[in-house]
Amino acid sequence: GGGLFVPLLGIILSINLREATALSQALLAGGSSTALLYNLRQRHPTGRKPMIDYDLVLVMGPTLLMGAFFGSLLHSAMPFWLILVLLAVVLLYNCANAFRRSWQTWRRERDEAAGIVEGEQRAVRTMSRRSENEEDSVSVCRSDANEGLAAVGEATSQRGFSKETSGSSAQLAGSPGRGGKSKAP
Repeated sequence: GGGLFVPLLGIILSINLREATALSQALLAGGSSTALLYNLRQRHPTGRKPMIDYDLVLVMGPTLLMGAFFGSLLHSAMPFWLILVLLAVVLLYNCANAFRRSWQTWRRERDEAAGIVEGEQRAVRTMSRRSENEEDSVSVCRSDANEGLAAVGEATSQRGFSKETSGSSAQLAGSPGRGGKSKAP
């Protein structure tokens, strides 16, 4: 706004400070009038009320007018060098705040981007761990099954059971037949 217009008008157009201040007020009045005309037709994102908060206008309007009135009185009473120093202080303060906010925004966005990358890497690591665990559990199940089959085979051989094939049917030697009689070896 005016903190930027006054120095620029003084430097670029070589206008003295008092004229630059008056011209910046006219520029601000034109810009704010255009914004007012544009925003009169706009609706709030909820769609239930206008974009302009008229309660806020009723609170801020009188205080802005009083500030402009007292500022113009001080402007006419102050020497040129003091106005220039005050404008420089206000401009430097605003520049420092803008730089600080932009630096904080950059750091926050950088950290969020790093968090997203770390989150993606974490998800990949978790998925690879899950697949490794699934492979381990499948191999554990296979080895458990093989051990179980081996144990059954050992128990069968310890009891003296063996497979004999005669013809198309397989009978266990030493086991009682269907008739209840056992065959001798």
